Amino acid sequence: MHLGIFVPYTDIVTNIDIEEFVKRAESIGYDSVWVPEAYGYDSVTLMTRLILATTSIKVASGIINVFSRTPALIAQTAAALDVISGGRFWLGLGTSGPQVVEKWHGLEFKQPLQRLKESIDIMHQIWKRQKINYQGKIFHIENGLKLLVHPKRDKVPIFLGSLTPKGLKLVGQCADGWLPILFSPEHYEKVFLPYLQQGVNESSRSLEDIVTCPCIAASISDDKTTGMALAKQYLALYVGGMGARSKNFYNELVSRYGFEKVAKQIQDLYLSGEREQAAKLVPDELVYYTCLIGSPEEIAGRLADYKKVGINYVVLMPLAYDLKSQLEGMKALYDLAKSL
Repeated sequence: MHLGIFVPYTDIVTNIDIEEFVKRAESIGYDSVWVPEAYGYDSVTLMTRLILATTSIKVASGIINVFSRTPALIAQTAAALDVISGGRFWLGLGTSGPQVVEKWHGLEFKQPLQRLKESIDIMHQIWKRQKINYQGKIFHIENGLKLLVHPKRDKVPIFLGSLTPKGLKLVGQCADGWLPILFSPEHYEKVFLPYLQQGVNESSRSLEDIVTCPCIAASISDDKTTGMALAKQYLALYVGGMGARSKNFYNELVSRYGFEKVAKQIQDLYLSGEREQAAKLVPDELVYYTCLIGSPEEIAGRLADYKKVGINYVVLMPLAYDLKSQLEGMKALYDLAKSL
């Protein structure tokens, strides 16, 4: 079982502390660090800092949304990060949602998956140093330019943060990896697998071509009471407030898990400003399905459930505000996970 870490996208933790945390995680043996963006600091600046501060851990975007930059700029950025990291960069991509795209970037959230697919196609041309020639529904480039510089690799690994059925199909068709949030191993075969399989079948690929690394909120501590409270706050944010009322991918996902009624109630409370009540409404069962709470031994036992459905890579998102407090548990968990 390979383990990665996901760092915060707010400044509740300083960049200095994040750098030290990542260096310690690297020394333990963690395989990757994922840097989000949303509407906080841009991810590229912090990824550059982490690349320069480390030597072996993979550094990944988690995620860059394709409305925020052109395909060419994303490709240029990925090529540069891959060069300065010595080939340690992974490109996490996604569409984000209406809230970020329209209320932050000021763009219409239109044809998101089409934009994502066309962006990937164009990036592959750029990394191969081909002159861009592309006729899509969104992008039209005839007799375009060729990348001036020489990338470390002609194909930077692309991980998609898709959750919808059509998004999962796209993962199967063209992604090197998949970075789901609020993933539940108990629901993998029913909610996710059919659409992933459809995508790989249509592109003559196999599921083995895709590195699946769910990003799981985690509290590695014997203090399960605090861990559960933090997990419920996290789930209330995503299910209730991470998106518009009319389009919240996380709310839709847990509804497909069977929590449709309570998901709507959580959203109603959260969007009306009653966030504490929304968190209290989060079922313990949903925390169990989608988070990792407990001692290193308890979490290692839970990781075995991921292994049973073919998941060999998990990215931990620490719920604790003090990242250093998680390091001892992360070391113990890493040692246990190596034997899975």
